Amino acid sequence: MSDLVTDTHALIWYLEDSPNLSTAANQAFERCDRGEIVIYIPTICLVEIVYLQENGRISAQMKTQLDAALIAENTVI
Repeated sequence: MSDLVTDTHALIWYLEDSPNLSTAANQAFERCDRGEIVIYIPTICLVEIVYLQENGRISAQMKTQLDAALIAENTVI
């Protein structure tokens, strides 16, 4: 499997450990966490997360959680 690109829904669902995320997508994110592949996050995903957060549609901690995942040594999201 080559590198991938995520969309906002998949990224949020992965960070929330949501059952809405498909098994294949979850496995891709897990492979990324292990450093086997790279998942690119388009800038618009970050903008959408901030927008959704500001409008109370997702957890107020979502952006903080994403930032922590991006900084973690074992994460190459």
